[in-house]
Amino acid sequence: MTRFAKLAVAAAVATFVLISVGGLVRATDSGLGCPDWPLCFGGWLPPADLHAWIEHTHRLIAAVFVGPMVGAIGLITVFSRRRRDLPLLAAAVAAGVLVIVQSLLGAAVVLQGLAAELVSAHLAMALVVFASVIFIAERTSHGPMPRMDLRPGLTRLALVTALAIFGQMILGSWVTGHHAGLAYADFPLMNGSIVPAIVGSEQAAHFAHRLMSLVLVGLIVWLVVAVRRATDARLPRRLSHWMALLIVVQIVLGGLNVWSRLSALFVVPHLAVGAALFGLSVWLVLATRRLRAVELSAAASDPAREPGPRDTARAYVALTKPRIIELLLVTTVPTMVLAHGGIPSVWLMAAVVLGGTLAAGGANAINMYVDRDIDDVMRRTRHRPLPQHAVPPRNALIFGIALTAIAFAWLSLAVNLLSALLALSATAFYVFVYTLGLKRRTTQNIVIGGAAGCVPVLVGWAAVTGEVGRCTDAPIPAPVRSP
Repeated sequence: MTRFAKLAVAAAVATFVLISVGGLVRATDSGLGCPDWPLCFGGWLPPADLHAWIEHTHRLIAAVFVGPMVGAIGLITVFSRRRRDLPLLAAAVAAGVLVIVQSLLGAAVVLQGLAAELVSAHLAMALVVFASVIFIAERTSHGPMPRMDLRPGLTRLALVTALAIFGQMILGSWVTGHHAGLAYADFPLMNGSIVPAIVGSEQAAHFAHRLMSLVLVGLIVWLVVAVRRATDARLPRRLSHWMALLIVVQIVLGGLNVWSRLSALFVVPHLAVGAALFGLSVWLVLATRRLRAVELSAAASDPAREPGPRDTARAYVALTKPRIIELLLVTTVPTMVLAHGGIPSVWLMAAVVLGGTLAAGGANAINMYVDRDIDDVMRRTRHRPLPQHAVPPRNALIFGIALTAIAFAWLSLAVNLLSALLALSATAFYVFVYTLGLKRRTTQNIVIGGAAGCVPVLVGWAAVTGEVGRCTDAPIPAPVRSP
């Protein structure tokens, strides 16, 4: 690695530290620890006050480390042969200009009394500088990008994920700036509900932030699967795995923020992990763009079998047998109406339908894993994902078990424990009794195993009444006596 590349890496690390210390400034309410700018209480050294020193440290890192490093990168690029590399030149000049704009935004934040819009713009600018120096460090370490992107779909997915993380961080800054971090003071529910009543912009922003975290989980899981299917290269795989780990840590920290009433012990790591997640996503975009033919997996390098992210997503959806799920759910909602004696809560019906979909999908995925050998020899089932090698068997099993666990947790939290246990019993009966016990032994398997299809009715009833014995609001008809 050249000295210029090391300088770029150091600038990226310093920018990450600057963003993290900015989180400390916000978490400790030290944004106005030095109420003037660029001085602090009229001097270059702050008074003996903790908030003043925290704010001064933030400014010091920007003035002594980030600014000079990024400025040196820009000057070296402009006045050396590196200026012939136009993407590198553009990134270096942009980073240098943005650092100046960033310092002016920092001044405006202080002079305008921590206006939420300016604070969010300040973070956005820091993240753009962070992405720029990561690009410069990667390019100076590995040279110009290849002209052809061998996996454009994968690169686009990584780019969308990076942009989503960027948007989530800005949204989180907006939540903090408008003091909406405790708009809902419980977690993972919000005022005891999955989909709460939204009153005011603070609750809307808080709800959007939590909802966006679920979107990010889906994108990152999708990205991990896509990377593993596309390439055998270690770097993209490791980056995607680290992203998967960090998004879990990030959600846990988000919960701890709420439970601790925004303690700085959790707020600061929350922003730092978010910045690290964003940096990894930018690095992964560059890594996927550099994939070579020798690093592609056998399935990805065969044009006739090249699966894109959409193909992978379709394969996993097919594992759940959506048509069978529709038949099961069509009996659940009418049962809820009957049990309630009218139309129950829309949110309750939505929660039951979602939980039932996850439970049935998990059971069907496990069924496909067990039956993959006989599915391969039957004309009707040869097109399924496992006989077609669209999904590795081990991944299908993990997918099925994960859906089952998520369904149980969801129904327990959003509905009630009885409905969750009933759904779990249906999965156990379908897998162990029908699939493993009866299917390969008797032609009566569908007759006996069909009992699993009756459980969605019980789940719907239990969701409304809390039991399986009677309804709550519907009148119980009197028995008809024969004359």
